[in-house]
Amino acid sequence: FRIAAAPYGGPIALLRDNQQLLEADPDQNIDSSVHIYSANGSEIGKIECDGINIVGMYWTNKEELVCIQEDGQVRIFTLVGKSTTFTLGDEARERGIIDCKFWNNGLVAMMSNYQLITVDNFREPKPHNLAEYSFDESPRSWAIIPPHLTLSHHVEVLLSIKSTILVVDAFLNQGPFSHIAVSPNGRLVALCTETGLIQVISSNFERSFSESTPLTTPPDSAVCSYCGQDWDVSENRNVIPIRCGTDAVVASYDNFAVLVGPFGDILSFEYDSKIYLVQEMDGVRVFTKDLHDFLQKVPESTRNVFQIGSTSPAALLYNAYEYLQNRSPKADEIVRSIKHDLALAVDTCIAAAGNEPLLEFQQMLLRAASFGKSFITVYNGDKLVDMCRHIRLLNTLSAYELSVPVTLVQFQSLPLEDWIDRLVNRNQHFLALKICDYLDEARDKIRVSSEEEDKLYLTIMSKLSSVPGISFVEIAETANAHGYSRLAVKLLKHEPKAGNQVPLLLSMNYAALALEEAINSGDADLVYFVILHLYKTQNLGDFFHLVSNNAVATHFFEKYCREQGATILEDFYFQNDAYNKSSELVLVENLHERDPNKLVANLRVVHRLLSKNKSYMFEASVTANGIRLLNEQQKLEHELEEPFVGLTLNQTISKCILKGRPNKANKLRNDFNMSEKTFYWIKLHALVQRRDWVELDKFARVKKPPIGFQPFVEECIKAFQYTESAKYIAKCDIKLQPQLYIRIGRLHDAFQASIAAKDVEAMRAIAAQTQDESLRLEVQSYLSGSRR
Repeated sequence: FRIAAAPYGGPIALLRDNQQLLEADPDQNIDSSVHIYSANGSEIGKIECDGINIVGMYWTNKEELVCIQEDGQVRIFTLVGKSTTFTLGDEARERGIIDCKFWNNGLVAMMSNYQLITVDNFREPKPHNLAEYSFDESPRSWAIIPPHLTLSHHVEVLLSIKSTILVVDAFLNQGPFSHIAVSPNGRLVALCTETGLIQVISSNFERSFSESTPLTTPPDSAVCSYCGQDWDVSENRNVIPIRCGTDAVVASYDNFAVLVGPFGDILSFEYDSKIYLVQEMDGVRVFTKDLHDFLQKVPESTRNVFQIGSTSPAALLYNAYEYLQNRSPKADEIVRSIKHDLALAVDTCIAAAGNEPLLEFQQMLLRAASFGKSFITVYNGDKLVDMCRHIRLLNTLSAYELSVPVTLVQFQSLPLEDWIDRLVNRNQHFLALKICDYLDEARDKIRVSSEEEDKLYLTIMSKLSSVPGISFVEIAETANAHGYSRLAVKLLKHEPKAGNQVPLLLSMNYAALALEEAINSGDADLVYFVILHLYKTQNLGDFFHLVSNNAVATHFFEKYCREQGATILEDFYFQNDAYNKSSELVLVENLHERDPNKLVANLRVVHRLLSKNKSYMFEASVTANGIRLLNEQQKLEHELEEPFVGLTLNQTISKCILKGRPNKANKLRNDFNMSEKTFYWIKLHALVQRRDWVELDKFARVKKPPIGFQPFVEECIKAFQYTESAKYIAKCDIKLQPQLYIRIGRLHDAFQASIAAKDVEAMRAIAAQTQDESLRLEVQSYLSGSRR
């Protein structure tokens, strides 16, 4: 069968796999319908699909079955028999769907040409193609990271292509990978190669955490599933990370499961028949045709209580309660020994009870916690009461008749509304109504109450603080409608979803608080929504004041204005006296301006703005120099009919020298207080470039150059003017002369300079390079005499 199991202990859907060979059995009546079973194996529904080729199935968190057909039709069924349909488009119908992956509210489908189509919202389906890729062969396997787990807030697809994993521009080369699985939090990816190697890496492909080979048998090609996603049962294996991807990886091999720990440790679990794995946020569900198991890392609180030889306060308290049942005086001795850690022991026993699936141990742990609590002078007993309420609810859900086996962690991870929808879909209206009483009680309390807001707030929170996943928006709306605006604000602080919290705050005219909550949510779209809403509804003065008081809001507003080309940014900077940013805005807007008159006018505006703040006097001075330089360049263009505007000061002086205007170059140097060394370098380069050796000689004779004579030598050598360079070598330091003469080929002069500098290495270099036999003998004779 093809299998899809809902998360959080939900139902299981089975569909006959037509690609599998099945031994003929006249007693079996296998049709093409989708059969739906509860977690206890009882059939609770059936969907007829004769003549329809279903490519994939998936259960949403609201226990709606999503079926995608080969022709691109997508059908969504509820447990009460209602259905909706939409299509993935004409291209999907023409090419056909060959595979698909799901997340709670969307899907990614692969067409026969291996291109991908995605739907981001089942409620408002708008199919669109992902980026096109060109493959020489079909992907070996693939997986997706849901949008709510990625930095981009868009779905990311991982494809096993040849020997690597392709995700945007991240690559691996240990492939090919026959299996891919993503951890529930989207941070880790488990990869299985064809040699049986299981590797755990970060989803951004920057770090590798572990590698192990539980079996040397190379796995077959298969499609990995996670979060209850459908998979290709024509193959025998899949790999699923569990516990948010931080504890272990579980791989199934026909009729046994292998658990690989973070340090390569391995545990094997053997079953009587083929198994199927369902990833949960805190473990893995394992079921066969006969049984249904849950594989989970032992919680810390449970380990503290029940680990053999444990001496933790919680374990001692549990032992004390057992002694109390046996009427042993040791109970009192143990409690006194852990007197200072008794509160911690009680909390640990309460937490362990929430993690314990067996009723007997739940009761024992809660009674042990109650026993320890009686010895504590001040202790908040609401923890124990709330845990009893939660366990009663979990036991009701996990009962065989209702058959929704769920852990406390799973229950608290979903909003209360989703659990109510699940119960209503199962016709468990009374149980759903009892849960809703918590919410309705609070709203009725607000409507009829005459208490003060602070007291009313404490009353409501005493009832609702322990209820997981509850939404405070509707309660806050009721409070605001009845004039309790301050109470509404307090209640909204407990709303986990900023997208629900912020619009109500805006409607209540708490603009600053709405902006703060939007920023704290980390949702850029929500921040832009608040800023644009305030821009449209408030006068500019109040809006500028509100935005400027928040650095993050200022950054978002500036970015939006620059991207949209909004002129309002000038007014924003002007009101806030941000002269440096105003001047920067003017400069950026005129980067490509080539009209010198407009450039001068804009620079004068910048200079005026910067001069208003003493902190920017240096920038103002630089701007003033820029204006003076532009004026001088305009005059030079008029005189020489050559382009000067846009050049730097150094380039302008250099060009004056090249054009034979040394006096103008000297004037610019004096006007702009250019250092003597800088001017010498510029004039040296310009005269060499102009090949004016006479003027260069005069320039070197005026006085000793502040940069020395070696730059003159180097520039002449670069220009291949060895005769000119020889003039300046003689003026260089005596220790530099031998090597400089060697570079221009004047070996006789080099020999004389090396004698004066006593440079033996230079003499040896001369002897090795010279073609003049008499010079070589003279050098060797000198070297021999110097050695003697």
